[in-house]
Amino acid sequence: MAASAILKDMRSGGTRRLRIACGLALLLGVVAPAAAQTTAAPAEAIPVAPYIRARPDQMLAAFSREMVMRVFSDEFTQLRRDTVMATVTHAPGVTCPERPSVVAYAIVPFKLRPDLTVWIERYAVGCATPVGRNFMAILEGSGLKLLELVRGATRADPLLQHDLSIALAGIAKSRQPQGCERFVIADTVVIEPPPPAGGPWSESWAIVSCEARSSVEITFTPSPQGGTTWAIKP
Repeated sequence: MAASAILKDMRSGGTRRLRIACGLALLLGVVAPAAAQTTAAPAEAIPVAPYIRARPDQMLAAFSREMVMRVFSDEFTQLRRDTVMATVTHAPGVTCPERPSVVAYAIVPFKLRPDLTVWIERYAVGCATPVGRNFMAILEGSGLKLLELVRGATRADPLLQHDLSIALAGIAKSRQPQGCERFVIADTVVIEPPPPAGGPWSESWAIVSCEARSSVEITFTPSPQGGTTWAIKP
C-alpha cells in the first residue's frame, strides 16, 4: 500500500486528533512517539551503522531497545539504499555520481495507527546539488516497507503533505504543457523557518510537469487550538 493510500485511510477513525498531535510535534522538530511507550535505554548502548547520522534517543523513547537496534543496524542497509536511489535516478534536474553517498540524518517515531510500527526516515544524497528524500518506514513482521513522502526539506507532517499534494495536482494541471498528463513534486525548500518558540513558516514546493518546472510558495500556520493550516500564495 502506498503512503498516500495509508494516509487517505486515516481520514476516518480519529484522524483529526492524530493530525493535530503530529502537526504540532513536527513543527517543534519532534515527531509524536508511537503508541507503545518503553523505558529508554542509553543511546550510547545502540550500535549505529556508518551511514546513519541520526541519534536513536527519540526511537528509544517509543520502541523497545531490541527493535531500535534493528533499525540502526546494517539489517536494512541495502533496502534503504536501493529505495532511496530509485527515487534519485532519472529524477528531473538531479545529477549524481555513479555511487553517491546516502546519509540517514533523521530517524524519528511517528504515530499513525495502533496496529502499525511506524517511523520517519530522512536522507541526504550526495549529488551535484544535495538531494533530500523522506520515507515513512513500516515494520511488518520481519520485513520493512519504505514509502516515499514528499521530497526535500519540508517540515509538513505526512498528513499535511497528503492534503497539499491533492491541492497541488490542480495547480500542476493548469500549468502542464499541452499533452502532458503527469507531474511530480520534485523538491521542497524552507524559505522562512518558524521562530525558535514556534510559529508560521514558509516553503517553496517545486512542481515538474513533463519538462516544465514551476514553484508554489506555501505558508504554514499552527493554530493555538491545535493543528496547522496552510495557504498557497497566489
